[in-house]
Amino acid sequence: MEIGRDKGLKQALMQEEPVRLSSNYYYRMVKKVEEAAQLQERKAGRRMAVVLLCVSLALAAGGIAVLSHYSPDVFKVDLLQVVNDSCNVPAMPLWALGVLVVLLLLFDYWMRKAYFKRSFGKK
Repeated sequence: MEIGRDKGLKQALMQEEPVRLSSNYYYRMVKKVEEAAQLQERKAGRRMAVVLLCVSLALAAGGIAVLSHYSPDVFKVDLLQVVNDSCNVPAMPLWALGVLVVLLLLFDYWMRKAYFKRSFGKK
């Protein structure tokens, strides 16, 4: 059955009043959109915290691995002996320390860039 041929259906559609929205419809919609944006921001913050934790743990584990590989006695040092005889401290190769510092500086740069991008928009 077509609408154009059915006079009863056509008449019922003509008599129907337009849908009226409540007075605070737009306020509620804007509030829902803002809540969705805040939820996405919180999720992004959680993801960033998890990434920060994972990378920090990986860097710490890498530092410990470098220390234990190149200077195995570093964790077996008796603190009283070190205080009494300060010249017997095991020395770590300086290049390993330099690599660790460069990695930490790169990580710091990456985190600052991600923070400013998230907080202040694209740079």
